[in-house]
Amino acid sequence: MSNAETLAKAAGLDRAWRDHQADVEEAIASVAKLRAGFPRITDATKEPTPSYRVVGPIQPSGPSGPAAIGPKVLGT
Repeated sequence: MSNAETLAKAAGLDRAWRDHQADVEEAIASVAKLRAGFPRITDATKEPTPSYRVVGPIQPSGPSGPAAIGPKVLGT
């Protein structure tokens, strides 16, 4: 099993690999070329965008949540 076949099967492209192997190989090569164009940063302090973290659980918005704020809710 080739590396391209392994990637295709891992991505759930079994049928595409079977029916259009050349196209799948071309797509994999294209993505590899694009990925190689981005430098890999090993020092987190040099990251242009800081990492984000969730400070608490996400609360669903209900009748009094942010999704309900609007003229009708505020005017009643």
